[in-house]
Amino acid sequence: MKKIAVVFSYPLCIRNFIHSGLFHELTNKGYFIHILSPYAVESFTDEWGHVYPNTHVPTVGWDEWGTPLIEGTGLWFRLLVSFRIRGYSIEYPNGSLQTMELAKPNSLVWFFSWMMVMIFPRKSKARRWLRSIYDGICPTNQVIASFFEREKPDLLITATMGHLPMDFFSLTYARKHKTKMMCILLSWDNLYSRGPVYKHPDLLLVWSQVMKRQALAVHQFSENQVKVAGPLQFVNYAEPLSDSERKAVRDKFSLSANDRYILFVCGARTPQYDMEDIEELVRIRDHSEYKDHKIIVRPHPQVDGSKYDPVKGKVLVDYSPSLIKVDNPGGLFKKSEVRHMAALLSEAEYVVSSWGTTALLEACIFDRKVVQLNWFASVPHQDAWQINAVKNFQKYYHMLEFDEYQGRLVSNAPDDLVSKFNELNARETFFAGNRRRIRTDFTYGDYSQVNANVVREVERLS
Repeated sequence: MKKIAVVFSYPLCIRNFIHSGLFHELTNKGYFIHILSPYAVESFTDEWGHVYPNTHVPTVGWDEWGTPLIEGTGLWFRLLVSFRIRGYSIEYPNGSLQTMELAKPNSLVWFFSWMMVMIFPRKSKARRWLRSIYDGICPTNQVIASFFEREKPDLLITATMGHLPMDFFSLTYARKHKTKMMCILLSWDNLYSRGPVYKHPDLLLVWSQVMKRQALAVHQFSENQVKVAGPLQFVNYAEPLSDSERKAVRDKFSLSANDRYILFVCGARTPQYDMEDIEELVRIRDHSEYKDHKIIVRPHPQVDGSKYDPVKGKVLVDYSPSLIKVDNPGGLFKKSEVRHMAALLSEAEYVVSSWGTTALLEACIFDRKVVQLNWFASVPHQDAWQINAVKNFQKYYHMLEFDEYQGRLVSNAPDDLVSKFNELNARETFFAGNRRRIRTDFTYGDYSQVNANVVREVERLS
């Protein structure tokens, strides 16, 4: 029986690997799965009753976004990561808020990183040589080291290419023990916003041909190192929604079958800015032909949902499961919760956001009419950092690619929002066609085949 080690470096790994049914299918194929995680539990269980043993890697703290930090993430680790991501940021500044900030020439670390970029230019033999050295460098984590010595897995699976600490350490020890390595990307924006490839796996599984092109062009993977498998994140979207699932969403908010609503999906960094836009959205709704529409606000799971409590009297709030400092994520994002999000999106007439959340991509998947609110210059906002964050978001590489498909409209001021809704209605055939192309080109399209695609690549690699 072949053994697969899987790193749960972040709570959403539970959704992608367990609640998608991937582990269930691999177990039925005869694989034994052992989990490495920062969570102090003996095992994880899926809905089919399979039990997966867990090796607990103790944490030494958590960053502000809920990422667990483990032994070894001290000064040496931070320097390794800092030099690498600054070099990437100099070359690709518009991947995320972090890369935009790190691209600024404001420190000795930046100067050293710039020198490295100049001496070892991208796509050169010198850069490949430097990468091979970096791939083998790692601080020490005794728990992970002992795991590889003891368990000797045939294959390691991670959700990132080392940008989360547990993935970084595990990929390095796997290389030292000549264990095959596979990365199955966790999220839509991984190839741009997460920065460089900190550690190179033998095989990278991506969502789509669009993402594969990014891997080849931005991160210089070779053609045979990247396979399109589809998004594990959306496997539970494959099955059509039932009438009872749709009705459950309406019952939750006491909506009748004829009630219509606008869904506001929030960002992970800008809760105050969101609140200010929501207040304006309510005002516009109340004085327009859409005054009978309800507004449902969906906070991002990386934000404390209570920050949106002040608008509860004016809108309905659908709180997400929280990803903040989770002690045991086994119960998060089960199939029922994922299906709830699908129904919430499907029942909405319009989906709006002030941020570039993945929910905008999901709205296109479910063929909803989407409007981006770029109201940073036309609505009073109090937090200067959050205003700049929303402005800078417009420059993100993966969002620029997304907008090339014209699946949504942009509202630049509250006064034009109603006209945007009306335009989406008047040109429904055009926008619906573009949304279908987004689903196919950005997410593979047929979610029922994703697990089978991954299993096939696991069998080939292991």
